Amino acid sequence: MASGCSRISRLCLDSCPNIAGSGLIAVTEANPGIRHLSLSLNSGFSDEAAAQAIFWLKRVRLVNFAGCPRLHRLLPSALAKNCELLEDLSLAGCTLLRDEALRCLLISCPHLESLNLSKCPCLTAAPFLEVLPMMRSRLRRLCLTHVPAISEQAVSAIYSAAAAGAGGDGTFDSRALVAALQAASYEEEDEDEDGDDRSDDDGDDEDPAASTVPLPHPFHVLPVLRSSVLAATATTMQFYDSVLILFGKVCECCQDWLQMIRFRDLQMTALSFSLALIIH
Repeated sequence: MASGCSRISRLCLDSCPNIAGSGLIAVTEANPGIRHLSLSLNSGFSDEAAAQAIFWLKRVRLVNFAGCPRLHRLLPSALAKNCELLEDLSLAGCTLLRDEALRCLLISCPHLESLNLSKCPCLTAAPFLEVLPMMRSRLRRLCLTHVPAISEQAVSAIYSAAAAGAGGDGTFDSRALVAALQAASYEEEDEDEDGDDRSDDDGDDEDPAASTVPLPHPFHVLPVLRSSVLAATATTMQFYDSVLILFGKVCECCQDWLQMIRFRDLQMTALSFSLALIIH
């Protein structure tokens, strides 16, 4: 493919586990004009191979490495150094991605409009709050689902940071906001711990008998079961009796029908014998 195709602009190889990193590097080296690169759900790609493949794509607009957990340091650095025109990036599921790599991406890719970082548990809101106020970001779509360190309050702060960057008034204090978010997260953790302690204390004082539902004794249940079984058995026997009666009537009808057929056969035999006598 690398030797026969040199004008590829869109390359989509999602969920292709048999593709090696060397093959990907050869394809991108032979096709530096690729603008759309989608390689999601390929957990076998190493960070080094992905970074070397990106090195050749200076004009790429869309990169999708979602579901590639081994990419965390070299790939973001390669994107920041070589892909200045990048507009759409998905690193969802890159569980080892850190704030430092994200900070480099936000600074070096000013044309970024869509960014998907869902299921990246190591990230915080700090890179967004530090970078977005300093630049006129074009970011319009940001996905941060399943990122524990980024709460709703942090999302509101990121929105304010982006608005401050778009306005360009320079009055946004990112350090103070980051410190406030960290303090709020610490307070939430302390409240959760206090709530757990209170629940444990309440659980110790609670009477175990009060939370249990008494079960009926087995000997109290047996008569009810016995009567139910007998009723079901009686109903079944009645059904079988009805079936037998119906079967008997059918047999009687069949016997009458057979007798009629035999009588007609005798009549036909006699008639044939009479005709034979007359002819002779």
